[in-house]
Amino acid sequence: MKKILTFVFLLIFVSLTNAQVLVEENFDYPVGDSLTQHGWLAHSGAGLVPVMVIGGNLNYANYPLSGIGNMTQLNGGGGSREDINLPFTNQTSGSVYFSFLVNVDTASTGDYFFNMGPNPIATSFRGRVFVKHSDIGKFVFGLAQSSSNVTYTTETYDYKTTYLLVMEYEFVPAT
Repeated sequence: MKKILTFVFLLIFVSLTNAQVLVEENFDYPVGDSLTQHGWLAHSGAGLVPVMVIGGNLNYANYPLSGIGNMTQLNGGGGSREDINLPFTNQTSGSVYFSFLVNVDTASTGDYFFNMGPNPIATSFRGRVFVKHSDIGKFVFGLAQSSSNVTYTTETYDYKTTYLLVMEYEFVPAT
């Protein structure tokens, strides 16, 4: 079974000129609680495997918000695991930045574990982050706007190592 440890905290920023923090998530909730008990919304139905708060946290050298709160553990792929999101004020211009710590135990053929989109999200994803097992006993990260056309990194990453990921989504005015 695929197991991914992820999301010690999540910071979401609007453009650098605005620098408004939209969400700071430290998972400072009781161990055993579901994230849907704390403002997160299930957006593809409740799922068979809810996303729960577990004890512990992740650390990343020189990252000031590491080691805070608890964490979550995602078990199984998106088909069985609950898909959840944390709504924040809709943005229509500039850029939105997401940063989070992730520690991957195992990965399979490619499944997303993070997404962002408009509020309400429905199926209008604007960005997804994937992990996939590589043929050399490591894994790769992937990015896509939806589940199709995933672009994976050429660099491979070690399992059971904490990584800091930062993603930017830029709003481009329609021409």
